[in-house]
Amino acid sequence: LAERTSKNASQIKDIINSVSKEVNSTQEHVLSSAKDIKNSNEIFQEIYKTFEKVAIQNRKINETLDKFLSFFETMEAQFNTILENSSNLNVGFNEVNELQEKVESASKDCMNAQIEAFNYLSSLCKPSLKIELLRRVIDHAVWMDKVIQSIEGKSDWIPTDHTKCNLGKWYYSKGRDTELLRRGGRYF
Repeated sequence: LAERTSKNASQIKDIINSVSKEVNSTQEHVLSSAKDIKNSNEIFQEIYKTFEKVAIQNRKINETLDKFLSFFETMEAQFNTILENSSNLNVGFNEVNELQEKVESASKDCMNAQIEAFNYLSSLCKPSLKIELLRRVIDHAVWMDKVIQSIEGKSDWIPTDHTKCNLGKWYYSKGRDTELLRRGGRYF
């Protein structure tokens, strides 16, 4: 179990590195876009302020990801210690449970930071079916997290029918509209 957990921690560490690179790439693209919009001084000033806020959000995400990566490096070292001291399984199981709680907490913090950044970035974009669908998928992921928490007994939330989450409400009202598809996916 400890070896598998250590292997999973390394995989998660690689995923975190990849996500961090994508966030850095997103930040570079956002700042590059700000330079291309210098047509009008008034518009540029307003947009520049907005992109500064985006950069701050990206820095916050990078800080969270750096903490997350650092945590996983610490966790990997602790798993190696657990492997070396496997004679005391009770201690090892307690450490694994504590690490699992920390991983869940860090994952939730990272997910919330990413959702916050997505919501902010999508508020800057022209409304479209793609943005609306992404927003609904993220809402559904949050709904699924609540279902999992409820099943694991970590929440007293009572799951609703899948048609009652924001994605289900949208899909069963506007999302299946065939006229919408005939118009080439233009929703707004």
